[in-house]
Amino acid sequence: MSAVRKEKEIKDIAFKEDMMIGILTFHKSVNYGSVLQCWALQRALTLEGYTPQIIDYEPEKYGEMYDVFLKPGTPRFLIRNLNRLPVSGILQRQKSGFARFRRDHLPVGPVTWHHDDDYTAIGSQYDAIICGSDQIWNVSAADADKIYFLPFDAPCRKLAYAVSLNTGSFDSLEDPGERETYRQWISDFDYLSCREIDGVEKLRELLGGERPVDLALDPTLLHDKKEYVRITSPRRIRERYIFVYYVWYDESIVRAAREIGRRTGLPVYTIEMAKGGRTYLKLWKKGIRPVTRALAPGDYLSLIRHAAYVVTDSFHGTAFSIIFEKKFVSINDGSPERGYKNDVRISGILDKLGLGGRFVTCEQLEQLDLDEPIDYRAVTRTRKQLARQCLKRLTDALKG
Repeated sequence: MSAVRKEKEIKDIAFKEDMMIGILTFHKSVNYGSVLQCWALQRALTLEGYTPQIIDYEPEKYGEMYDVFLKPGTPRFLIRNLNRLPVSGILQRQKSGFARFRRDHLPVGPVTWHHDDDYTAIGSQYDAIICGSDQIWNVSAADADKIYFLPFDAPCRKLAYAVSLNTGSFDSLEDPGERETYRQWISDFDYLSCREIDGVEKLRELLGGERPVDLALDPTLLHDKKEYVRITSPRRIRERYIFVYYVWYDESIVRAAREIGRRTGLPVYTIEMAKGGRTYLKLWKKGIRPVTRALAPGDYLSLIRHAAYVVTDSFHGTAFSIIFEKKFVSINDGSPERGYKNDVRISGILDKLGLGGRFVTCEQLEQLDLDEPIDYRAVTRTRKQLARQCLKRLTDALKG
């Protein structure tokens, strides 16, 4: 190695060690994909030699979204609390499992910030803040929050990595002036990348085509399965099984899981996220077994890793099926109102990896050959190549 190259490497190491990087994302939600994409981004940066820190911010809506019981005054709080009462122990175990995962695996900053704090001070504490990934720029999401657009002047670099807009649209904002405000905030970012092509196009249109916007992989797809094995729980179900994972309870995903169970003769298990006793009762009546104790993010990874088949309507359910190289189908029959019909996040990554045929409706599922092999050597090779490109663009942006 030449002396010049050696000196450059030493300077690069010193730069990485000295740089304070904050990551701002949905790390505190009780949602497997959200928490694991946060882990994946900080892990990728750590492996590159950086020492990132998760900015401990809690959106205003999180109590309503993730508390086991709703507080009086919340819309329909009595009805919803009565529905949750029979499964309150399950929900509390799930919430505690997420808290343990954050404590054990996420380098969370020492200060907790809330929506009514003067969070502009955050910008002076870091050399760079990375916003991403997940649906943090979906202005229609229940947990939408302006902080994820870094609406303050700061000496730090502002980067957006693989942010998702999903079905959100700046054109849908009630106040026309808000669109211009968001445009100004986003224009202040030093680097922009989005998780889906639809989102890339929305950002380019908002910015008038004046700024490049990269199409980037979700952070979960930056790693191989060996990285996730480090945080995966031991096998939870000893028999061979089908694992169904959905974002919202929908008859179509249940129908698809039952159909694959019928054709394979295997039992169907799920981790239920709907937070209601009525849904648990529906699942049991339809022969689907909710997991009620192993509910932490590591358990979720274990259930995918050891499944004989995965059925999902979730982007991250799809992503982890690919990472663990499973037989799987992504169901395209969800509710269009909730954004899970023709989900561009799912179709985008599957098309990129040559797996578009795995995004099917229930009717198409009836014709699908469940034993058709997936060429994971080719899939993983393509994913690794894309991951290297995405990570290089991000680290180059950090250097400025």
